[in-house]
Amino acid sequence: MFLDRIDAARQLADALARYRGSRAVLLAIPRGGVPVAVTIGQLLELPVDFLLTKKIGHPANRELAIGAVSAADTILDPRYPVTPFYVRQEEERLRTALKMREDAYRAGRAAIPLAGRPVILVDDGIATGFTMRAAIELARKANASQVIVATPVAARATAYLLRTLADEVICLQEPIILHAIGTHYQDFGQVSDEEVLKWLAGAPTDQD
Repeated sequence: MFLDRIDAARQLADALARYRGSRAVLLAIPRGGVPVAVTIGQLLELPVDFLLTKKIGHPANRELAIGAVSAADTILDPRYPVTPFYVRQEEERLRTALKMREDAYRAGRAAIPLAGRPVILVDDGIATGFTMRAAIELARKANASQVIVATPVAARATAYLLRTLADEVICLQEPIILHAIGTHYQDFGQVSDEEVLKWLAGAPTDQD
């Protein structure tokens, strides 16, 4: 069990030590992935940016993830057939929300170019993996030279699937059954938008 996100980040930084001072870029998955990625960036002297995605909920149960939307992609689980109209409606709604959050988080800072560079996608935990799958696709479309997933904890089946999509998955704990990510932390308080902004303001910047 991790004490908190900072403790988890320090352990992940040890596993990522070979990237210290390299051209790799850490991309945080907000909100919980931001303190993890920024802490790793500070420890390994790597620039930090963020990448936004949102899950698509089932029309009958919005808590049940059936896919994810990013700025450029939509991923759907074929086990949950839904109408094309519902998908288009959710894409439009979610991308509008993503654009608003992107503008707020970026606060005038330019995105770090990813082309030709290793990209390390960081989250504080991965359950279904839809959000991370969308992030992997987005990093690929940005022409990253490598796509690495780094997380403290992920369901074992999800980690296995992500290893077929990413060049590498670094996961410290892979329980067979993941009831809730928070059960693997002593302190797993919600990260607010205000805290995200503070973390990003102190994140290492790109030196290229």
